[in-house]
Amino acid sequence: MMSVETNYSDNTLTVRKTFSQPVATVFDALIDAAKTTHWWGCANTTKVVSVVDAESGGRYCHTMTIDGVGNHTIAGRLNLIRPADQAGLHDAGQ
Repeated sequence: MMSVETNYSDNTLTVRKTFSQPVATVFDALIDAAKTTHWWGCANTTKVVSVVDAESGGRYCHTMTIDGVGNHTIAGRLNLIRPADQAGLHDAGQ
């Protein structure tokens, strides 16, 4: 189970997700590119290619393929990595 809170202010969109899994499990799913390919994308995604530089300030890039539509890429940087607490992602707007 997961809950989602969103906030938009000062030209910044903040999305906060709370998962019912242990922090270490969620953290690993976010920063391990091999695991990211199993959950990233929408229901119609047929392929995901992920690259994650798992350190504070590191880059991430996820490209999902949707048959008949094409590729969609999300890329940005990791603001913060503290596996015992939280991981922060910053979308580069791509």
